[in-house]
Amino acid sequence: MKTWIELDYGGLLWSLGLVLLAIALSFWQKLKLEQSIILACSRAFLQLLILGTVLALGLQGVPFCLLVILLFLTLSTFFTTRRISEDLPALFWPMWFALLLSTVLVVSLAILLIIRPSSNLLTQYLLVLSLVTIASSSQASIVAGTRLVNCLNNNRLEIETRLCLGACYRESISIYRLEAIKSAMSLNQIMWLGLVSLPTLMAGQIISGVDPLNAASYQLLLTFMLILANLVTLLLVTEAITQSYFNSSDQLIL
Repeated sequence: MKTWIELDYGGLLWSLGLVLLAIALSFWQKLKLEQSIILACSRAFLQLLILGTVLALGLQGVPFCLLVILLFLTLSTFFTTRRISEDLPALFWPMWFALLLSTVLVVSLAILLIIRPSSNLLTQYLLVLSLVTIASSSQASIVAGTRLVNCLNNNRLEIETRLCLGACYRESISIYRLEAIKSAMSLNQIMWLGLVSLPTLMAGQIISGVDPLNAASYQLLLTFMLILANLVTLLLVTEAITQSYFNSSDQLIL
């Protein structure tokens, strides 16, 4: 007996009524959000449809799963580096490596030491945990990378002054790198986890009939995984951004 209710196409069509209500409310209040709502919902529909198709392919076996993960990793790297700065084309491969390393590290630890799924469940755990980790680390990299790039561009005089006083390139930008990493870790949100909101993973599992305590355990596992993955990624990415601004003689070149 199923402990969850399958949402068919009829249910999805009815759910469009919620969007129509939002559009009507925006029109009534003259917020001029109608086009933005339509565009956002249309993109979400198309992107989730494509994602569902790709995930179905990834669940066909470990080789397909790894192929989907690498595809998602490469696309995430491309869009993340463009969001950080289009003036740093050399950032692509350091970003790709950082995402790969952090994902392999945390997902391997979670699967081999903690979850230990049976062979018939390995593919779905490997696929979902990897994609969630890549997505989270990419988002954190955008926040930290954008902030670090802005700080480096807006504080050139201070950085050059520190260099003239004998500081190496790491010391001259350490405060900006630290602020960028702190801003992207979102530790304050984690401290409020479960108090002012119901985490998405936990909500989905409870709807599927999973025991709430077990759902909370998985949410904690995912949270701890993302803390480590994000931190590893941010350390590598911010270091790569920093090196792109200096030459081998610790001179500011960008």
